[in-house]
Amino acid sequence: MNALLQLSAIVTLTVFIGCSKPNDNTPAVVQSSVADANSIELTEDDVLAIAKRELEVQDTWADRATFEVERDGNEWRVFVQRHPIVLGGHRFITIDNDGNVTDYMRGL
Repeated sequence: MNALLQLSAIVTLTVFIGCSKPNDNTPAVVQSSVADANSIELTEDDVLAIAKRELEVQDTWADRATFEVERDGNEWRVFVQRHPIVLGGHRFITIDNDGNVTDYMRGL
């Protein structure tokens, strides 16, 4: 019976420790780091690198392409042209301010 009480006490203690609230400072530090990371503004070079990486994933001619970048409010638009120029050899890539590709349109 004594072993059963000890086991019960250990299980209860483990549950209380596992379910206890973490230090109140931890969430604030994590939230601050996330906010700081999200507040970094993309440069045109960043956008070009993201667009090129997306083109490399979607197509095989990133090494033969030219890129034109335009900022439009809360997003970036990148016009990509394949060289030599062929029918349908262009892409429109849209990237949000967080660096996520939100649209990848192939030329017709």
